[in-house]
Amino acid sequence: MQLQRSGESAVSQNDERHAFHGLNGTSPCMQALFKRLSDLAGRTDPVLITGESGTGKTLAAKALHWAGCFRNEPLHSITAGHLLKENGSDSLSGCMDQAPGGTVCIDFIERLLPGQQQMLFRSLTALESAQSARLVAIAHGELAAAVADGRFRE
Repeated sequence: MQLQRSGESAVSQNDERHAFHGLNGTSPCMQALFKRLSDLAGRTDPVLITGESGTGKTLAAKALHWAGCFRNEPLHSITAGHLLKENGSDSLSGCMDQAPGGTVCIDFIERLLPGQQQMLFRSLTALESAQSARLVAIAHGELAAAVADGRFRE
């Protein structure tokens, strides 16, 4: 899911008829976002949200959690920078355990080191088999360039 700036703020208090779990907007772009989030809400697949700074990626991740089948369970948000400061692999594994049945949201995922990416891949494999939590990853940079440079696993 790619978010881009438009002439409309992702968060406004104008019209409740054009809202989706904390996001508001009447533009075709926002309505398309609401539809996409609604479609994803009923699924348990991991989701990657990318976009420019200030486009509401974190708000979209929260809306996805509150609209989805994990809404009655914990939402645990963590930044990759936090994972880098601590013992990355152990911290990543721990954050996946902190939201049993809920959603784990990792912000700035493009900053994960290769070893952490491997740990995340293993955690995702375990989550998919147990269907115990959902992962929502947020990327702020150009993830395709990081993949092409070998800094991020495809």
